[in-house]
Amino acid sequence: LARIDLGTGSTKAVLIDVAGAQLGAASAPVSLSELRPGWAESDPDEWWLSVKTAVRDVLAGGDVRVGAVGLSGQMHGVVLALSDGRALRPAMPSQSPVPLLVRCLVQPPVSSG
Repeated sequence: LARIDLGTGSTKAVLIDVAGAQLGAASAPVSLSELRPGWAESDPDEWWLSVKTAVRDVLAGGDVRVGAVGLSGQMHGVVLALSDGRALRPAMPSQSPVPLLVRCLVQPPVSSG
C-alpha cells in the first residue's frame, strides 16, 4: 500500500506491506506564501511536483509492487480551476479566511427548525 498525504508544508509518501509494517517513507516540501497575517496561498502545480517527488523517492528504496494507494490532503482549501483543469490562481488553504468565506457563500445555513 502506498499512502500519500498532501499537507500544507510537505507531501509525505509511505509504503506499507500487507502486515502493516512500514517499508519506507519520503517527503517533499510544499511552500506556503503568507501575503499578510492570516492570508496564505499555495501553488497547486507545486503540490503535484511534491507528490511526484515524494512517491519517486519512496519507491527508489527497492523493488516494490504497489497494489493500492490511499490519499489524504489539505482540508477546507479553495482551488479555482479553469475548464481544462489548470489552476486559475494560487490555492487558498485553510490557514486563509477566504475558504471559510467561500464555504459560507456556497453552503446555505443549517436550519434549526
